[in-house]
Amino acid sequence: MAGYYDEAERLNWSGYEITDPQAQTDPWYTVDPSWSSNKTYEVLATVEREVLPDFAVAVDFTWRKYNNFWVNRRYYDSTNSRLLERSDYVQMPVAVPNNYTPAGETEPLELYEAQGRYVYVWDAGVEDTDWRYTTNWPDDHYDTYLGFNIRATKRLSNKWMAMGSFTWQDQRNYWGADYPLDPTDQWATDGKLYAYSLGAASGKYGMRTFSRWMLKMQGLYQLPYDFNVSATFNAREGHIVDEYVSISDVNTPNPEDQGGSILLRPYGENRLPAFWNLNLRVEKVLRIGDVGKVYLMIDAFNVFNTSILNRKRDINTGTIYTDTPAPYTFVAETRSGEPNEVLNPRILRFGVRFQF
Repeated sequence: MAGYYDEAERLNWSGYEITDPQAQTDPWYTVDPSWSSNKTYEVLATVEREVLPDFAVAVDFTWRKYNNFWVNRRYYDSTNSRLLERSDYVQMPVAVPNNYTPAGETEPLELYEAQGRYVYVWDAGVEDTDWRYTTNWPDDHYDTYLGFNIRATKRLSNKWMAMGSFTWQDQRNYWGADYPLDPTDQWATDGKLYAYSLGAASGKYGMRTFSRWMLKMQGLYQLPYDFNVSATFNAREGHIVDEYVSISDVNTPNPEDQGGSILLRPYGENRLPAFWNLNLRVEKVLRIGDVGKVYLMIDAFNVFNTSILNRKRDINTGTIYTDTPAPYTFVAETRSGEPNEVLNPRILRFGVRFQF
């Protein structure tokens, strides 16, 4: 059994010799002695004023810069003599085709701004090693955030109250001059929006959750006979949907890296539809002498019963095999852009709340 595992497979266990549990091996990762935590610089400012009795308006400003991120740099080869650099990536033999129509199809693929661009792969000599070096990015690799928020508040008086806010925000990623990783998507992401994938669980597909604008409103009105009517309204820009195509070619200079994916447009240009939702509540207050109150409530969620798409799979056009004769071989991704979740339908809820 011991002869079954080669050196590469043994190293995959990182610090544990599967054929000899009493032995120890060096860990995969080496940490830079000067490695330090991330840094955040921020400026926050708020101006608030009561412009009318019981009515106030506020404006918030936020600016942040994040840098000194940590990164796991790959070693060039198993000798661990140097780290993989940007110069160790080369263009694939064939660029993303222009106006590409696969064999048997009548319409060209929607490849947008990826047409004529190259996927980058490892140059000859780079080895697929598991060894990594944990260190910090250079300072010219950083993220920024800029946000403006307008808030208005009407305190409860004359039988009504209301609150609302509108947010505009922008966050961008900057690669820096010494970005040491795959440069394939630099044109689409350097200086462009960024967003993290959140919310994947229980069959739900994770989405890139960043909206440049958001609107929130809520209010309440007190009717005669202890009836109250209230509503909430929320709207935001739709989540970002990743969209890409893959290129594969056995004629790359390194047999361990024969293809990859490239974004089709600058990051953030493809999004789900704008989200909006209205909820209503009607409640009746029953007073129990001086003891307390009983609230009888009817809630209506998604009043207009909209079926707004909240989640869907990435736009994965498929794979173009450029090592075959033109018009090349193309294999489509059958689940590309598949819907994953829509807003829950209209829901009515009846409730009772006691207050003593």
